[in-house]
Amino acid sequence: MHTPFVDNFLRRNYPGREEEMFAKLALSQPIGRMAEPQEVAALALFLCGDQSSFITGVDYPIDGGFFNLRG
Repeated sequence: MHTPFVDNFLRRNYPGREEEMFAKLALSQPIGRMAEPQEVAALALFLCGDQSSFITGVDYPIDGGFFNLRG
């Protein structure tokens, strides 16, 4: 997920190569990009609302497709 933690990690560990390394991270995601915090928040908001009142006992992997990778 693209957060300030990721930006700080790249800045600290890959000075001058942040954009290159971010692109590599993004391309390593099966969906081809990093998740944004708003995408996780949108699911949480949906699950807290009335429209999800019949949903119980389910996991929602927000992982851009990693769950479905077979090695």
